Amino acid sequence: MAFPKKARAGACKRAGILNLHFHDLRHEAGSQLMERGWPLHHVRQMLGHADVKTTSTYLNITRQGLHESMKRFGMPTWPDVAQNTGTEPLPPVQQADGSR
Repeated sequence: MAFPKKARAGACKRAGILNLHFHDLRHEAGSQLMERGWPLHHVRQMLGHADVKTTSTYLNITRQGLHESMKRFGMPTWPDVAQNTGTEPLPPVQQADGSR
């Protein structure tokens, strides 16, 4: 069942939420699934992306999430990668050919 656009806009206005779009919620949901340990390919499927590369660039993966994953799997944390437990996004991974 679709939530009519007019009703959604009215609900957001009454709640004091400005500029909220469906894709904002979709983006956040995908990022939260990744932070909770879902495999990237499963998140890709949930978001309906044809290519995992699209999913990788679409999500916000944070240093805090990386640090928590490293602790959960018993890996040592590297000071330059995971010690900063803020929520700033990680820089894009550079491929061997220099692309991101």
